[in-house]
Amino acid sequence: MNWMFESRSKDYQYDEDLERGSYVPTIKWYEFLLFPFIALPLAIIFAISEILFALAVFAYFFYEIAKNVADSGKLESPRLILTGIGIAIILPTLISNNLFDVSDHPIITFCAAVFVIVFTLAPLTGLVWRLFKQKPRFLKQ
Repeated sequence: MNWMFESRSKDYQYDEDLERGSYVPTIKWYEFLLFPFIALPLAIIFAISEILFALAVFAYFFYEIAKNVADSGKLESPRLILTGIGIAIILPTLISNNLFDVSDHPIITFCAAVFVIVFTLAPLTGLVWRLFKQKPRFLKQ
């Protein structure tokens, strides 16, 4: 009667018993403990790569705006440039006089900074770039 309580194979793997649905886990229990040590560096690398990608896209658009202004010599939207200059003057004044708290309104601060960079600094950088591309007047004859 001992044959009823003995296992079917000695190694308990049941490799040849594929038809009956036996399951051998591919990951051991102690390998689950290593998961945070593998997942955390991968998450950090992913986050850093996403930040670098966003900065590269932002730098590309900044470059394109500045290049278009440098090539044409015309500002496409001078009112936006004046608005950005106004924001660049008013917002730091409000912050320094404690009338505007950055920690209470981080989205407004971030959007204002992006607006100033894209619509004011990029076109003005293009104008300066055009100025440096021109030959000096004393060399023109």
